Amino acid sequence: MRRLARFGAGLAKFLAGAAFAILVFLAGAFFQVRGALPPYSGHVDVKGLRASVEILRDKNAVPHIIAGSIEDAAFGLGYVHAQDRFWQMELMRRLGQGRLSEDRAAAAGRSGPRRHRPHDARPGTLPQGRRQHECAVSRHARHRRGLWPPA
Repeated sequence: MRRLARFGAGLAKFLAGAAFAILVFLAGAFFQVRGALPPYSGHVDVKGLRASVEILRDKNAVPHIIAGSIEDAAFGLGYVHAQDRFWQMELMRRLGQGRLSEDRAAAAGRSGPRRHRPHDARPGTLPQGRRQHECAVSRHARHRRGLWPPA
């Protein structure tokens, strides 16, 4: 009987510890994911726009871009792309350049193989593609300098 009571007490302590560990993990994961979300509100002054661009988001976070010209709308679209899918844009750029393994090698403390890179990622040939690229590059530079998110 004592053996069963001791086993029950030990099992209860184990389950309480496991529940606490799971709770700590879930709280950490919540704050990590929440901190990775881009800010959807605020005002940002960016060089290169002819007129103001307004980006509104509905309840499902779908962006609606209001601009004075096609070029400014393309710049706003590039901003939204960089805001929502910057990780994917960076991944595709490195994949196209043949530099995808360099990050992993640098994180492991060794240099990756230097392979021939047949081309460098270039912005689109259309003016709208160039504007989207300029905005994404601008956002990337602000993020690297610690100016992102805007105050």
